[in-house]
Amino acid sequence: MEHFHQDIPGWFSYEYIYKNMVEQADEDSLFVEIGSYKGKSAAYMAVDIINSGKNIKFECIDPWSSWD
Repeated sequence: MEHFHQDIPGWFSYEYIYKNMVEQADEDSLFVEIGSYKGKSAAYMAVDIINSGKNIKFECIDPWSSWD
C-alpha cells in the first residue's frame, strides 16, 4: 500500500522512528499513539503496519476536546 500521510494536514517528521518500531515489533504487538490530531502520523503507521504483514494492533487516543 502506498503512503498517503503527506496529503493529510498536520505535523509528522519522524517516519524513521515509526518504521523502525514496526520492523522490530513481534507478532501480536499493540501500538498506542497518544495525540493523533488529524491523523497524519497515524496514517503513516497504519500503512507501515499493513505493509509489514505483521499482526499488530494499533490504537489512537487524542485528548483534544475540539477540532479545527
